[in-house]
Amino acid sequence: MINIRNIKKTYNNQVVLDIENFSLEEGKIYAIIGPNGSGKSTLAKIIAGLLIDDSGIKKKIIDNSGKILDVSYLPQKPYIFDLSLEKNLLLNGNDKEKCDEMIKKFDIGYLRGKNAKKFSGGEQQKMGLARLMMKDYDLVILDEPTSAMDEISKTRAIDIIKEYAKNKTLIMITHDLSKVNDIADYTIRLECGKIIC
Repeated sequence: MINIRNIKKTYNNQVVLDIENFSLEEGKIYAIIGPNGSGKSTLAKIIAGLLIDDSGIKKKIIDNSGKILDVSYLPQKPYIFDLSLEKNLLLNGNDKEKCDEMIKKFDIGYLRGKNAKKFSGGEQQKMGLARLMMKDYDLVILDEPTSAMDEISKTRAIDIIKEYAKNKTLIMITHDLSKVNDIADYTIRLECGKIIC
């Protein structure tokens, strides 16, 4: 079990996130849903250690055994290096065989030698997911990872995410409620910075 406690974030004297605690079961997929401005991305960035909450201390995500978890975060618009698809992927693990596997899984072989800066939004999201999946992590956080993809690509990506998530804890922020039941074991709803279910 992963316990996340006492997350509070204030901007300009306005509390945008106020969560006492919630728990994540290891090996499960969680969808975080809620309206715009409800604190979803802020929560994700604090859990990932990319944003400091009001405590001023970077969060360390620890499981019940006391192990500090290896966390990876993928934003809605992944960072794109001015390199080819293949070189972008190899930045997260110099494993050519794994790189070929990811390119095949996401059906993006036609992009292999192209500069990633010229990819469409959906192609960049596929590359971002493929690059993340070059390594295994204990906790993976995906922020709207398929929002720019067409429906066929989205369905394929969700299947790949589910396969990758086996034996990992995965949090996915999404507005696409039609896909929540396809991927998530549990759903967490945020409203006004609080978990309501």
